[in-house]
Amino acid sequence: MANSAVSTESFGSEKKVEHKGRKLKVAVVGCGGISELHLRTFANMPEVEIVAGVDIKPERLAVMQEKFGIKKLYKDWKVMLKEVKPDAVDVCTPNGVHAQAAIDASNAGCHVITEKPMAMTPAECVKMIAAAKKAGKLLVTGFQYRYHPVTQMIKRFRDEGQFGNIMFVKCQALRRRGIPNWGV
Repeated sequence: MANSAVSTESFGSEKKVEHKGRKLKVAVVGCGGISELHLRTFANMPEVEIVAGVDIKPERLAVMQEKFGIKKLYKDWKVMLKEVKPDAVDVCTPNGVHAQAAIDASNAGCHVITEKPMAMTPAECVKMIAAAKKAGKLLVTGFQYRYHPVTQMIKRFRDEGQFGNIMFVKCQALRRRGIPNWGV
């Protein structure tokens, strides 16, 4: 009977689809550890092409070129935005740099995804939102589990009323690193 069991992962698994149209050109700003997770995820998205990497550390740019084959590498995102003109920018910098990178990307006409937290202060968040609205571009903060197939499945089941009247929920999370860190 164990062989016929269905895991929750299978409920939300996505089908591989070949993309034949124009690809979304994405530049990664901040090539540290979290960017590698983003790049591995983008590699599973046939409609996305990584067109550039930006970091102030030459050794991180070398990793982007060697490990991920990114050819256009920059130390300054403003230069990259002018030369590459990506459709979207994935901001993976330390927390204290999210706001300015996102604002500059929006002002250059790019959609923006930024790692969490969105910014260091509510005022920075307001400026980021205003820049994206003015440019008519999307701005999203990477609360990635909202889009995970299992989370989407649970949300769908809730919306369909399959759980009944939920009276109590308990959640637990474990973080390997101390907080505050990375500029918080």
